[in-house]
Amino acid sequence: MFKEKDYVRYGSRGIFQVEQIIKKELKPRHPETCYVLSSVYGIHTQIVTPASNPQLRRVMNREEIDRMIDEMPLLESDWIDDKRKREETYRSILEEGDGHKLAQLIISIYSQKQDKLKDRKSLSRTDAEMLERAEDLLHEEISLSFKIKRRLPITSSAGSKTNNLDYHGRTVSDAEFSVFLWYFKTAADWLSSSSSSKA
Repeated sequence: MFKEKDYVRYGSRGIFQVEQIIKKELKPRHPETCYVLSSVYGIHTQIVTPASNPQLRRVMNREEIDRMIDEMPLLESDWIDDKRKREETYRSILEEGDGHKLAQLIISIYSQKQDKLKDRKSLSRTDAEMLERAEDLLHEEISLSFKIKRRLPITSSAGSKTNNLDYHGRTVSDAEFSVFLWYFKTAADWLSSSSSSKA
């Protein structure tokens, strides 16, 4: 059970902070222990959900993220050739929001992206969107654990939208922040080159 002020991931909905723990009748005459959750990123949202909600999990701490990064070279691409099955599987992972599974998804799609680039091809729009979403979900968790405050998107001088980040009072760009994802992509590049040499 979580405590007030704990940070939790609510599946693909994002990261929330437990504001209150209350009793509420979600069904007549059946009071349940519930969490009042407030969103950490994006538009402020407040949700009341049962404490028994299986989609809630504790946010990874820095040590757990470090371990996950250390384990990255051991992961292999888990690309699924069947388009329908791949989309169902990857959407399920995004909905669950598990950090380790998101890392596996990122490696799988990114290594496929690198393979396609060699043939001057690109990912399908759906695969590209799922990769972007997985990276964003992982960004949220890493930024919270490393005490990097993500601000609302801003429009750059080039007209494109970027996320402003603040690390202990210092503004950090998405480009700088993406150094975290370098670990995942480096592992994916290695897997891609390794599979090519075997072929």
